[in-house]
Amino acid sequence: MTVSSRMRVRTQLRRWQPSQVAVTLGMLALLGGAFPVSAVRASSAAPTFTTLAPLPFLRTTDAAAGPDGNIYTIAGQHGGTPLWQVLEYDPAANTWTQRSNYPDTKSAMGVVTGHDGLIYSMGGIGWGTTSAMYAYNTVADTWTERAPLPTARFGLAAAVAPDGRIFAIGGSVLTGTKSIQKASAEVDAYTPHTNTWKKVGSLPKAFATPSATTGADGRIYVVEGCTSKGCLSRSGAPAKGPLTPQLLAYDPTTNRWATLAPPPLPRSFPSVIAGADGRIWVIGAGGYASTDNSAEVYTPAINRWTLVPSLATPISAPALARGTDGRVYGIGGIDMAKGEEVTTVTSFPS
Repeated sequence: MTVSSRMRVRTQLRRWQPSQVAVTLGMLALLGGAFPVSAVRASSAAPTFTTLAPLPFLRTTDAAAGPDGNIYTIAGQHGGTPLWQVLEYDPAANTWTQRSNYPDTKSAMGVVTGHDGLIYSMGGIGWGTTSAMYAYNTVADTWTERAPLPTARFGLAAAVAPDGRIFAIGGSVLTGTKSIQKASAEVDAYTPHTNTWKKVGSLPKAFATPSATTGADGRIYVVEGCTSKGCLSRSGAPAKGPLTPQLLAYDPTTNRWATLAPPPLPRSFPSVIAGADGRIWVIGAGGYASTDNSAEVYTPAINRWTLVPSLATPISAPALARGTDGRVYGIGGIDMAKGEEVTTVTSFPS
């Protein structure tokens, strides 16, 4: 989810191949048609992107903002190989520094910063699917293992509620002796001070590659771009059904889901983030064969989407994080024209 949570896939549905473990989030197909333009308010105003110091090496990754105002990227993958490097970006100095490695080589994890200032990473896939969860202390530069997810899965979204609970949302599981990939509707809530998980209200529909963010109203917004039967086709294969993007909102106080106005563009694996102004941004190219680079902005108060021009280069599945400076940082991802990872890092005021 972030979307993510958000990487290129070489997953084969019939048989799991450890040497092709890049499950990451490009498992989706050619995009179909968009919703009618009348469903949104068109806008020519584009966010002013600033190009920043690039990543030290090509990768897709997950990211979160630390309490110190710096941005941290956690593991990821390059060319189908899972990584474990952790990098810290200092916005003031515009520099990258390598920190202590993640405890395992993983990608397609759920990553979020807790109210306690720790960065939590859960699930993911490397040379197998995992339920492991770790907490990163940015000051001590140390990782600590925490209680595992109730169900091992990858491609899941993560978000933190106003009460401090951390939610692991949807994702994909591998089932059976042939390791068939299957989307999950499971939602689990983690309480940091008790180090315990509890299953809560499931998604109304299974989401394989969701992305989530917490809005200013305290609700958790979840976007999924591809919910048709064919969305888990191997890279580049046509989907068996139309792409049907959805936006849901979860209320942690009532444990209920609401279906909201769907995103206008049918993206296969969107990356979503709440801006400082309270609007919800979806950024990145639309799908494996798409060259669309529009951003979608959702205003919760009026349940309405706006389309705006986005990245100059169509980059799919960038890691998104909002810094304490109010800027949204887009990190890495896949260049849709070249079909390979990038080192691109940009930011814009939200």
